[in-house]
Amino acid sequence: MNAILMSNSEISEFMAAEVRISTIMNDIVKMLEETLAE
Repeated sequence: MNAILMSNSEISEFMAAEVRISTIMNDIVKMLEETLAE
């Protein structure tokens, strides 16, 4: 059972990756909106 659960360090690494991905996605969306607005 415990093997299924991720350790705290793995969870925090996963969360950090998710935050990075969402930040990159937001940047891409902003650039696209600026491009379309011109």
